[in-house]
Amino acid sequence: MDIALLKASIEQQERIALGYLSGELSQARADSLSAYFSEPLGNEREGRSQVVTSDVSDVVEGVLPGLVRVFTSGDEICVFEPVSAEDEAAAKQETDVINHFLTQTNNFLPFIQTWLRDGLISKNGYAKVIWEDDEIQDTETYQGLDENEVAYMMQIPELELEEQSQDEYGAWTLKFRKTTKRGKPKLYNCPPETILVNPDHTEVSLRNAKFVQHRTKMTISDVREMGYKVDDDIGDSYEPDYSSEFVTRNRYEDESWDNEVPNDPASRVVTFKETWLRVDFNNDKHTELRRVCMIGSTVLSNEETDTIPICSWTPLILPHRHIGRSLAEMVEDIQETKTALLRTGLDSLFLSIHGRWAVSDKVELDDMLTSRPGGVVRLHDGAMPGEGHIMPLIPPALAGQAFPALEYMDSVRETRTGITRYNQGMDANSLNKTASGIQAIMSAAQARIELIARSFAECGLRDLVMLMHELIRKHSDKEMVVRLRNEWVPVDPRIWKTRYDMTISVGLGTGNREQQMANMMAVMNVQREAFQAGIVTPENVYNSATKLAEIAGFKSPELFFTNKDPNAPPQLPPEIQQQMQQVQEHIAKLTEENQKLQQEIAKRDADTSVEVYKVDKQTEADLMKAQMQNESKEMIASMQAITDAIMQSQQEITGKVEELDGREVDLNP
Repeated sequence: MDIALLKASIEQQERIALGYLSGELSQARADSLSAYFSEPLGNEREGRSQVVTSDVSDVVEGVLPGLVRVFTSGDEICVFEPVSAEDEAAAKQETDVINHFLTQTNNFLPFIQTWLRDGLISKNGYAKVIWEDDEIQDTETYQGLDENEVAYMMQIPELELEEQSQDEYGAWTLKFRKTTKRGKPKLYNCPPETILVNPDHTEVSLRNAKFVQHRTKMTISDVREMGYKVDDDIGDSYEPDYSSEFVTRNRYEDESWDNEVPNDPASRVVTFKETWLRVDFNNDKHTELRRVCMIGSTVLSNEETDTIPICSWTPLILPHRHIGRSLAEMVEDIQETKTALLRTGLDSLFLSIHGRWAVSDKVELDDMLTSRPGGVVRLHDGAMPGEGHIMPLIPPALAGQAFPALEYMDSVRETRTGITRYNQGMDANSLNKTASGIQAIMSAAQARIELIARSFAECGLRDLVMLMHELIRKHSDKEMVVRLRNEWVPVDPRIWKTRYDMTISVGLGTGNREQQMANMMAVMNVQREAFQAGIVTPENVYNSATKLAEIAGFKSPELFFTNKDPNAPPQLPPEIQQQMQQVQEHIAKLTEENQKLQQEIAKRDADTSVEVYKVDKQTEADLMKAQMQNESKEMIASMQAITDAIMQSQQEITGKVEELDGREVDLNP
């Protein structure tokens, strides 16, 4: 296949592609954008209400915070699964590196917000990931160099000599410009009107698409910075073409592109077309994927490639179709109906305040046409008030029917989209309803949001992560040092494996997050009881604690919990450890004092032995003396008792003698 036939194939695919210029798909996207901006419907009448409701914007902005929280609240957005036991550490490192480039080196929050809004409004959201080499230039000056040092510095490829000088002593001063190249994957949001896809593509993902084209407006200078040689007068056949979607997106005239040719040819804006096409260009009877870059009909590059770096997602996947449904599409008719009802109700209220009147020819018309508080209406001569010269024309009271109809349309919108006022915290009467009923409504709404989140994860984000992994592995020519988990880690992507098994960490919203935290607390309570039975290890408890911290929204659970070695001895609480240390210090002090006391006693043993002998002898003598004294006292006491007994006997004998003296005694036998 020659270049002419290749260009003809590309032009043919452009004309029939999805989203080409002002086709039906482009017009439908423009209508969704217009509804999102609450722009006028085009049927407004002068003197009547021209208000437009914001149902599309309310639904999109109502679901967006929950989706963003799903993919930004955790520490890991994607996780690579190991293919074997030996691949466990490598898969973990690759997971950390990809998450680092995804969230740290790119503005991930604005990127994901734009990507999600594109899908929620325009049916499909597109993103592009490419490898970008950044050049950082710095100036370095070296003084006092000799000839050998100058020769060595001149051989460093990163240094470009700018100035040099030599003093009277022969020392050199060199000034270099240092250029450092740092490659990284770069994420870009693609407006849906800039992406063309072959109409028979039946998947949301573009990995297997036959034709994909990305059109961007850029200056000729920007094209030259990409490495292409472009003439100043290069033709651009698509330069004046702007789709209705592009015009609607530019809400203000200040945002519109200026079609006038600038005075500087390098600043002229052209349409750069990057096309991925499956075609048999090599004439080998098999189609290959080729990347063709063009401006107008001029081919700038034509090369074979491996992948299409465009990722797509849609909120509601349609079977066997690339283009899905958006939330805006589901609410557009409701917004139009509510707009008509609201306008009718407001017009009815306005007419009830500023009504119409039937007047006769006896009334001054200028006074009736001037409506002001306290105004006077003059009657002509002969006319009297109350004669029916002024009669109000009472309009039908439509506001009472219009506003209940608005409530009905709100319920239809909530049923259709699943975005209710309960999960947005907007219903003031929720406290009057049962807790179980509110929980059921919020769970159903949360399931709808979770389904959209999983569609985004499996369709768009999965392809994006795989492309980033492939680009890092393909374009890295040396080992890099990346800060992972607060540590600088050397990483060599050249030895990475081709990954196929990967999961996206899709979290849940606020309601289910609280439910998950309650479930984890219940698990930890069970672990507390099971720990005594020996069926729970400290590692199980650590995993539960870190998971609880992740659910709570903390990206670094290791700040709160530390995973210890299972073979290490058990750690006691700090208070117990401090008390044990104090006891050990006191015991050591007492031991030292005891040793000193033992030494002093041993030293005095020889000096005190004689003294002890003398004391013992004296003690023995004292004991014998005391014993003799005790025995003497006992003998004296016994003798005293005997003396007392003798004296008493004598007294008794004396008494009896005296008694006998007073009687006559018969001495005869």
